[in-house]
Amino acid sequence: MQAFIRLVAVFAGALALFTTTNLVYAESDASFPEGWDQWPIVKESVNLPADTVLPPDTSLFIQESVRAYAWINNGQGSPLTIRVNPEKLEQYQTHGPYTDGPTVVAVSEVQGIVWVTEHIDGLALYGSYDREGKD
Repeated sequence: MQAFIRLVAVFAGALALFTTTNLVYAESDASFPEGWDQWPIVKESVNLPADTVLPPDTSLFIQESVRAYAWINNGQGSPLTIRVNPEKLEQYQTHGPYTDGPTVVAVSEVQGIVWVTEHIDGLALYGSYDREGKD
């Protein structure tokens, strides 16, 4: 019985620890590229508002993208600017393959979110930062 009571006490302590600990956020895998704001703009678009009605034949990728980012700017959408690392502009235009390092940023202009794509050994890594590089 003593062992059971100790086990319950340990479990209760662990539960209390996990429920009172501050939230932990995952860090970005891609590094924040210095000078990204000087990279050439290759596209200007928008994050669509949350109430956007898409045509029935819209691809699943586009549907999920709209759903995933509908929270931006309180669901009102936001201008989106795509900038490409000048050293990788040709790779971007031919859709890869990509050399190592930061490749492209997408900037949600209203919220100031900088989404980064970086390539390492041919694999894409992703990150999100504010304009100053805070993860």
